[in-house]
Amino acid sequence: MWKLTVRELFILWDQHQAESFRPSEKTAVLTTRKVSLKTLMSIYGWGRSTVYKMCAARTIPHSRVNGTGQYRFDLDEVEKFIAEGKVRTKQEVIHEFENKKRSLKISK
Repeated sequence: MWKLTVRELFILWDQHQAESFRPSEKTAVLTTRKVSLKTLMSIYGWGRSTVYKMCAARTIPHSRVNGTGQYRFDLDEVEKFIAEGKVRTKQEVIHEFENKKRSLKISK
């Protein structure tokens, strides 16, 4: 029995062939992790215009399908993009400030 995550199910849905996959084909599709704009919106709950703005500003990693104007997103790269954009907590900012303050006092 296949145990699939929600993300993997979205990938299968995006390929429009979920009913006709043989196990070897299913494994090949799940390793690509490239999804369409619609699937990315479904996974992360973002709006279409939000994703288009991020693509136009080149803030989100993406690729375009030749000549069609369609976007494709690698889920590994998108997850890395989200992790890098983490906002620091108040405690993290205070801790960083204190460390910089100490290093300036030592160097004088």
